[in-house]
Amino acid sequence: MNTSAAKTMAQAGKAINDTFHKNVGIVEAKSGPCAAGVAQIAVQPGTEFDYIVSMEDMTKGARFANYSVEFQRVGSPAWEVLVPPVHAGPPDELQARDRPDGHDPRDSHIGHKRIDLPVVPASGPGAMRIKAVRLNCIAAFEEPVYVRSFSLHRKTVPWSE
Repeated sequence: MNTSAAKTMAQAGKAINDTFHKNVGIVEAKSGPCAAGVAQIAVQPGTEFDYIVSMEDMTKGARFANYSVEFQRVGSPAWEVLVPPVHAGPPDELQARDRPDGHDPRDSHIGHKRIDLPVVPASGPGAMRIKAVRLNCIAAFEEPVYVRSFSLHRKTVPWSE
């Protein structure tokens, strides 16, 4: 590998580590029935984020069959979609319905780690003022569900975008 490629790869690796090794909000070790708000983060005023990282406690097995993430705006009690579910409701055969034709942007499970992008701006110009973010379990293979961690991360890159 030439020197310039090695330098660029080192910068990219540092940006990935800086982004995902630090969080701007986290909740850990939560469990409960498959329901809305199985894990919830109170967002500090002025906090912006670019990624949502969800992790199941795999010592208990993968239990989330479908999930979504919602947010509350500052000044509103309503929950709005931040990461939509893959399916609107629980399918008849959860395993067989996961990415049936390969056109879903992601599958419906969390598993070891799932990194999602918000569907509304949570950073930069036009960012929503968000006061809370919650992880919803829509369908489970088995209950209770176990969340190892649920966190928000701000993109950190050494170059201009």
